[in-house]
Amino acid sequence: MLESYIKGAATQLIERATALKGEIPKPPKMEFNEGIKELQAIRDDRGFDDPEEEALRLLEYRRVAAGIDRVENAAIAAMARSNAKESAVNNLLYRLGSEIVYPIELPTVSLLSQNYFYINTDFQLMCIPLMELHFLLHLPDIYHELAHPLFLAENDPRTKTWLDTFRRIQLLISNHFTKQIVELEAARTTDTIRAGVADSYQNWQCRWAEEFFCDLFGLFSVGPAYAWSHLHLHAERGRNAYQLPRRFSTHPADSPRMAIMLDALSLLNQGAVASQIESKWKGLLAVAAQSEPQEYHRYYPRQLLKKCVEEAFEGFTGMGCKPWAAENERTIRNTLNEAWHRFWTAPQSFATWEKEVTEALLPT
Repeated sequence: MLESYIKGAATQLIERATALKGEIPKPPKMEFNEGIKELQAIRDDRGFDDPEEEALRLLEYRRVAAGIDRVENAAIAAMARSNAKESAVNNLLYRLGSEIVYPIELPTVSLLSQNYFYINTDFQLMCIPLMELHFLLHLPDIYHELAHPLFLAENDPRTKTWLDTFRRIQLLISNHFTKQIVELEAARTTDTIRAGVADSYQNWQCRWAEEFFCDLFGLFSVGPAYAWSHLHLHAERGRNAYQLPRRFSTHPADSPRMAIMLDALSLLNQGAVASQIESKWKGLLAVAAQSEPQEYHRYYPRQLLKKCVEEAFEGFTGMGCKPWAAENERTIRNTLNEAWHRFWTAPQSFATWEKEVTEALLPT
């Protein structure tokens, strides 16, 4: 039964996968082509004829089928349904990338996101909520998502400086937390603190360092607008800005994220606006009755955060990217900063101005 089933089902799935490739200009990754090759092997390999190998053959078929389902549902469905609005936002992304001299190929944009901005780096697919294109205050977060693919560009001379600086930070993280863990083991410290430091170390290594670097890429790209957007996101959706570490946390707490943004603004000689943002940030946290817990510095050491800013800036400029400098040209990033200026200084007329600007940015 399995022999005839696999021959028929694998052949059909190969046809489906081949047809899917025709739905987009080019496949999102080589693993898609590899899936077809694997199906052919599962169908034709005589090594599976042994009855003892039948269970393995079925498991292999299921694995490849699941992979093709993922490609179809997560990537190709989004790309194939692209409409005029998505074409407009892809053109906007091209202009945005040109302004900052983005070093590698830009992702494709989909308006299918159901959970804010995110990027699927497996398929180079950036997902944005449908209505965000009509509003400007959150759009700076696009720059954060553009940083994630840089970490996958191994052995690419265009991203070498960025990855070199990131590896230096990873080494500093390892040295810092290893030393702290040893010291805590020798001291009379609570189990809670030791567990928190251990969780922090794991999270810094697995995700936090990358998220901090992506925040810094966004800040260096679009300047104050990125920090304002972070404040806006926390006000709308944030919980505790001083969230204590927990195992397998994907993102650092919002407060240290804002701390590195303010440091980065100072590095860009934007100290005045950094002070404005810091003042409103502190006011927001005061209204929410949030304050820094004791021992918080252990989880987010200030010297490590500052070093992230220095290294990320070296990596950013080393790739040839153009940092924010408050220039006067009519650029997208100037428009995003002007939006925040108008939001604070002329809130009554902001919605009308924003509507006119977004219609000009994204003509249909």
